[in-house]
Amino acid sequence: MAEIDVVFANQILNEVVNGFRIPRFEETLGATHTSARELLAKVHAAAVRRGGDTQTFIFSEEETRFFRRALLATLDELGEDEFETRTGYPLEEGQKKLAGLPE
Repeated sequence: MAEIDVVFANQILNEVVNGFRIPRFEETLGATHTSARELLAKVHAAAVRRGGDTQTFIFSEEETRFFRRALLATLDELGEDEFETRTGYPLEEGQKKLAGLPE
């Protein structure tokens, strides 16, 4: 399990679900597009409820593995030029969060 800032998680999941195309989605990320969309809906609902306070979302082990792959794909796809613009977080913060997730 992992606790991840709910707004950050929402931004990353939104990118992999709606932001860019991932060839062989299920093979690359370890989840179907439908299950990714469902997780995004849960995280998004939590982000909307947070009311301005920093809040974390607790991912199961399976969700954590998927989120790690989603974050890696987003870092690779967006790179330094677009990561902060599209997620609202500096690339370095994304890399730091990736390093803190279990493999």
